[in-house]
Order: sequence, then C-alpha cells, then structure tokens
Amino acid sequence: MRRAVLTRCTQLLMLLAPVVALSLTGCDPATSSVAEAMPEGGVRFADVGGLTDGAVIREDALTQLPDAIVLNDAGEICRSGGVTGVACAPDGTGIIDAIVEAATEDCDGNPVIRRVRTDARGRFELNDLAVGPITVVIRSGSFRNEFQSTIRAGTVVPAGDAISDKICLESDAARIGIISGDFDRIQNILGDLGFDYQLVCGGRRDHRAARATLSDPNLGGAFDVLFINCASGINFRNTNPQVEAIKDNLRSFVAGGGSLYVSDLAADVIEQIWPDKVDFELVARPAVAAPPCCVCTNCSADCRVNAPTTCDAQNDLPPECATGGGVAGRGMRGTVEGRIVPEFLQQAVGSETFEVVFNLGGWMQMNAVSAEVEVLVASPEGAPLMVLFEPSPGGGRVAYTSFHTHTQATDEMRAILAALALRL
Repeated sequence: MRRAVLTRCTQLLMLLAPVVALSLTGCDPATSSVAEAMPEGGVRFADVGGLTDGAVIREDALTQLPDAIVLNDAGEICRSGGVTGVACAPDGTGIIDAIVEAATEDCDGNPVIRRVRTDARGRFELNDLAVGPITVVIRSGSFRNEFQSTIRAGTVVPAGDAISDKICLESDAARIGIISGDFDRIQNILGDLGFDYQLVCGGRRDHRAARATLSDPNLGGAFDVLFINCASGINFRNTNPQVEAIKDNLRSFVAGGGSLYVSDLAADVIEQIWPDKVDFELVARPAVAAPPCCVCTNCSADCRVNAPTTCDAQNDLPPECATGGGVAGRGMRGTVEGRIVPEFLQQAVGSETFEVVFNLGGWMQMNAVSAEVEVLVASPEGAPLMVLFEPSPGGGRVAYTSFHTHTQATDEMRAILAALALRL
C-alpha cells in the first residue's frame, strides 16, 4: 500500500480528524513515538525516512493532505509527477474523449499503464508517472500520435513546446480512404480537420474506380478507415460475383480491424453485409445481375465509351451503368430534432439536442437496431439517426448516419460528424 508522511503529529490531528475516525493512542506530539498499526481504514505513526515525528496514513486520505509525501512499501519516498496538454486534430481542434496513456512504474517499481481521457476541449492531465523520460500515446479510434516528455517529481509538466501545450495528430495519423458520392462530402470535414486522405471516384456515373478499390483483397493493407459517401453508385443488390466479392472484402476489412463510415443512401452496404444490425425503412430494386461492363474492374476495351465524366478519364462507364445504388429511402424533407445520447457527442455540439436538416426527401430511415448497436443520435420518438457497432469482437467499427454533410449541413451537424469520424 502506498503511504504518506506528515512532518508533525499535530498536523495529522488537524487535517484528518474531520475525515476519518482515528485512534491516536500512542501519539506523542513532543517525541512522535511509534504507535501500533491500525486496522484497515485507520492510521499509524512511524519514524520513516529520518522524519522523527512522521505519520503514515492511507493513500485515500491524500486528497486532504496537500503537503503529504508519498512513500513506497519500503518506506522510501515515492518520486512521481505528471504531464498535461491538449490532444488535437492537425488543424488544432481539440479531440474529445481521446485516450491518453503511458507505460510507467508505480512506487514499488512495478510496471503499470496510466490512462485518462480528454475533456470537452481535448485537455488532459496524466499523473502518477515515474520520474524521468517517458513516451505518452494519444489514441482516438484509428488515429494515433505519441510524444516524449520528462517527468519531474512533484510537478505536472506541460506537453508540447515553449509556445503551445497542444499535441496534434499528424495529417497522416490514420490511412483514410473515401469513396465519393453524389451527395455526401465527408471529405470536406476531414480536410478541414487537416487530415490527408485518398479520394476514390464514386457516384452515379463514376463508380468504376470505387469498384476496383473495394474489390482489392488488400483493402486492409491500404486503409485504416474507409468512408463510403451517400450515393456511391454501387448497387449492392446486383447478383454478379464481383459484387459478392466486394461484400466479402468489406466484411473481412472490418473483421481485421478496419473501420467503416456509411451514410444515407449507401445504407445497403450494411443491409447486405450485416443484415441483423439495423432495420432500415427502404425501397429496393429487385436483386438482378448487372451488365458485365457495369461491374468489371479490369474492363475490356468494349466496355469503354467516350463519355463526359466528373471523375477521371478512366471512368468511362456506358450509359446503362448509371443506375444509382439500388435503394431509396422514405424520409421526408425538413428538420428533425436530434437527441444526442453519448456524452462525448454532447460535448462536441455543446448541447443534448440539435437540429438535423434534411434538404431532400428520400433519405434513409432506421426503424430499430439490435441490442449490440449503440445509438448515437435519435429522433424525439426514439428512431435512430446515427449508430455505431462492432461486428466482430476485436475488429473495427461500423458507423452509419442518416444525415450527412452537403449543402444542408449546419455547424452542429459538422461538429458531430467530425467527432464521429475521429471515433472510427
């Protein structure tokens, strides 16, 4: 048990009498004689470390003794300190609820991990660290950074440098892939936060590159987090072997630790791969095979046409391939009050509720979710609007949101989507 020494027995009487019930028999303020060890919850006195009138007390009383000296079990002074700072995205935005941890030693030399979470501004204070050089790690979902510090006894040292105590993630702190779409623009939020990403062409007319990327068996070797925007152009209900391969690939990507963001009309990614997680209110086309030129990844010359494209010259899909994603929603245009469930998202918005704006009808509604799915945002009636789940134990996370960033996104919607992205 860690202990603390007070230099005067009278100081013990003054400070601890209101805190714990003490038996002070044997305490002689003049000579500081040694008293017998008290039962659990008590106090004893001893001559420790040359302090002739020291009092040894329980560690849980230390908050009442600001000038106490902590001892280890050998009666030696325990030298420890702390570090404080702000965890942030590359642009300097504080990261809420990030994990800050360090491998260190306790007072008796035993290896321990000290861990705290950042507050609503991204600030942290990590204490009880052994004196000397130390490596501190910051983690938020797939995003990771670390910094070096030198701990001084009895002091909380600032992280960072002489100018700022911010410890910001590098722009490449996670390998990010984004499938573009006709509506959602999650890349705008990630770009504003200062992250690098690889944008892959998706959309009604431009989904050939997206298919090639999602078909790559090395998807997990390329990305830590994959974002699939609303209306990616891929019909996950096509029965072609190439589409089945994409679904298997995404399933393996998440099981292997990769995280996935899906928004609005891309809901069929979840409906087809993890059908037991979310009950969607959707309208779907029949499951049929697509023309070969619409699902190929290494396409022959016969599949290429000279047509305008919004993506790149290699995305020359025939006109019959511009059929959308195969599903539509029933949500009505308008504004819905969003009730925020977890505290970290409440902190991101600064409120327990916010206005969710749908500028177009046909957005994807969720009727219900399974027990293991976490509802992040719900309507006043309790219908989920944003959810998060982990399909495989120890694997990555899957996030789905009915609302997204486009022309309708408010500051609150952007803030909550940014906080969600940093959770993946």
